[in-house]
Amino acid sequence: MSEGSQSSGEGQRRRRRRRSAAKAKPQTIGLTDVVRSRAFGWALLGITVLIALGLVWTSWRQVDAARSRYGEIAIGMDGPTVQGLLGSPQAEADREWQFRESGRTLRIAFGANGKVAMISCREQDLTALACPDFLGVRIGDGAAKITDLLGQDDGSPEDRRTQLAYSALGVRFALDQEKVAAITVAHHDRAASPWPVILSRVLP
Repeated sequence: MSEGSQSSGEGQRRRRRRRSAAKAKPQTIGLTDVVRSRAFGWALLGITVLIALGLVWTSWRQVDAARSRYGEIAIGMDGPTVQGLLGSPQAEADREWQFRESGRTLRIAFGANGKVAMISCREQDLTALACPDFLGVRIGDGAAKITDLLGQDDGSPEDRRTQLAYSALGVRFALDQEKVAAITVAHHDRAASPWPVILSRVLP
């Protein structure tokens, strides 16, 4: 066999060994490859959906609780339970109790069945923070903050000069110079959906 044939054969064997070594060498996957992979995209989508569902669930629970309670008092409580929480009222008239303390006037009205049907709070000093907030809205807050937290109310444009009402929540914010002067909670409209409020608290 000639030297040329031997050299050619040796060269072919070397090339085959290099190809075999290249195949055997483990492939390294970079961060860019991972980010671009389809599996990463699905995983990211799944995490995003879970976070969104968690936020909606939290908002729903907060809204649902606010539809039946204001501070310590819940719609449907009886008189003895209210007295156990607040003591004896300072004034009583036509199934309505008034509690005046800590710079606030708290009015509680009872229905014909003797259960709490309405709760209303007004502060003498708007900086006292004596009335409980309602889903983040406090006495003295501006009308714009209410719509930021709860979305658009369902009242008429004329009514919005003096109050903002949300029938799905059973709440009414009395306004004085476009600021919350009183918060009133009553039975909510069961036919009205709370979802616009729930989603407005989640979406930016």
